[in-house]
Amino acid sequence: MDDVTRTLSDRDVRSRGDTSADTVATFNSRVDPSVAVASLEAARQARNHADLQRWIGSVLVPIREFLRLPKGWDSYQGQPLKLETGMFAIQLLGDIMNPRVPIPLIGPTPPGGLQIEWYHDQFELELSINAPNDCEVLFRDRTTGDEQAFQFATDLKPLMALISKIQMNHRVAA
Repeated sequence: MDDVTRTLSDRDVRSRGDTSADTVATFNSRVDPSVAVASLEAARQARNHADLQRWIGSVLVPIREFLRLPKGWDSYQGQPLKLETGMFAIQLLGDIMNPRVPIPLIGPTPPGGLQIEWYHDQFELELSINAPNDCEVLFRDRTTGDEQAFQFATDLKPLMALISKIQMNHRVAA
């Protein structure tokens, strides 16, 4: 394989933080930086490979099952998961999951979307993905009684702030 078209490996990626936006690709000395091009997406995927293995199976198996649900699966008119919504959910989870975030519970919604839930200590976080870029969040702090609810399309900052509350209290298994 020539150096121009080679793919990134773990040794090519250096992490500068917890989010995909903080990850940069660096090339080893065999690659001429003037001809090498790396996408941030490829760098993020390489950096997150180990963590991806931790949670992806817990998400992919149910998503595949929800894609195959028959119409009326809920005894009413529930629709199977829409493929584009499932793919969006996987991409979104790839952006927000890290080793300190607990693995979420996942379930279908009658209109063909997904409900993704984290319950950890005093926090409850429910993420409804109705369609790509059509998401709703409900967050509860059971200790204080505080609640937050909002919708978002592409700005992950409010969701990431809530995820950080959950991950601060989550201990990573050794």
